[in-house]
Amino acid sequence: MESKEFHIGLAMGANICQNMVLDAYEKDEPLMIDGKPYFILDAEQLLEQMLDSVCR
Repeated sequence: MESKEFHIGLAMGANICQNMVLDAYEKDEPLMIDGKPYFILDAEQLLEQMLDSVCR
């Protein structure tokens, strides 16, 4: 396989993964990895979650 083709395929694969993560975040759905759900939080959501856990 030619190096240029490999790099194009790698960039396309990274783009697909990025779109999957963004899509899960925008739909507020978990990103499933090996059957485990992972939720993507933005900075504001993470700060709110941390404050909630500290202020209980």
